Amino acid sequence: MIAGHLQEKKGLYYVVLSYKDNQNKRKTKWISTKLPIKNNKKRAEQILTDYKIKYDTILNGNINTESNKADEKKVEDLLFTDFIKDWLELVKPNLEKTSYSSYQYIIHKRIIPYFEKYSITVSEIRAYHIQKFYQYAQSKYNLSNTTLIRYHANIRKSLQYALKLKLVTVNEADLVEKPKKQQVIYNYYNDREISELLERVKGLKIEYAVKMAVYYGLRRSEILGLKWEAIDFDKKIITIKHTVTEIKENGKVKEVEKNRTKNKGSYRVLPLLPEIEEYLLEIKKNQEKNKKIAKSSYHDEFAGYIYLDELGIRTKPNYITQHFNIFLKKNKMKMIRFHDLRHSCASILIANGISLKEIQLWLGHSDYSTTANIYVHLDSTSKNNTASVISNAISKANC
Repeated sequence: MIAGHLQEKKGLYYVVLSYKDNQNKRKTKWISTKLPIKNNKKRAEQILTDYKIKYDTILNGNINTESNKADEKKVEDLLFTDFIKDWLELVKPNLEKTSYSSYQYIIHKRIIPYFEKYSITVSEIRAYHIQKFYQYAQSKYNLSNTTLIRYHANIRKSLQYALKLKLVTVNEADLVEKPKKQQVIYNYYNDREISELLERVKGLKIEYAVKMAVYYGLRRSEILGLKWEAIDFDKKIITIKHTVTEIKENGKVKEVEKNRTKNKGSYRVLPLLPEIEEYLLEIKKNQEKNKKIAKSSYHDEFAGYIYLDELGIRTKPNYITQHFNIFLKKNKMKMIRFHDLRHSCASILIANGISLKEIQLWLGHSDYSTTANIYVHLDSTSKNNTASVISNAISKANC
């Protein structure tokens, strides 16, 4: 059985478990019994035993770790909410921080609060319960099908692990009517609206983000992650290879820096456009000026990044989203999301005859199908060419 003992801390008993995860790394987990130390040792010991059985079941699939029926009943009584919570911690070492943050929110803020009201065990959960949860979540939180699909993925993966451990005989999530992926028609600005936007943001802090999104279709994380080392002024190229994202960890907002992009296709080398080169050189000159003015007050921890304020502090991800929205409202311009500037970039390229394959490489999509699924409805050029071909073919046949 998994090793464990009781520990006294801040006047309470804590269960301390020691085990090896899927990568054979030794892990220690502290769990509060919420029991005061005085007169509660026997109750705490029982909780310790229960947790040791539960974790041994989850980690090793040892359903019959104890031979007596009472212990077997403990396994059968394992609540789905407890299981999915423990499953999340088990897969944590294999997840990106951003993915774990997303999983954690979905499980702790949405899935667990719903299912804990019904005290459903892992062995009792049925497709019906899962289906009812999707209906509830969609109605309660006004969720899109795309978001529901992410919820479904979490539930399905956890139950697949339960199936592997023989806690269930079938993955009930596979029997659910899975939410259908809906085709989303993205909002965007045309070339005239983009020209007006670029004119109005001149001199504002948001200008840099807008320019890089419009000209290169960069994601917010890529804009924030751009460093001077990625700009080769001699070869006239920009390399997209570093990102900065924002996650919530234990209720606190945290920035995550990665020396790699969202996917393999996102790593790309793009030409340094003359107007962007001129603009970046101006930013570089201003940064040097700000360093001299601020002196010791200048923040060195963000040295090398492009998108900094006068004191060398890197712009936060949420700043871009919020201030772009504020800017549009203030200037009474058509409301779009900041990410829609990426779509605006693609729409302008398509309107000017650039192929979807070339757009895939420009935007850094992982594969062609992603680009095609998003922008095929805008590709009027290829449709017009197709129409011309069939029209000409029939006309010739009638001659």
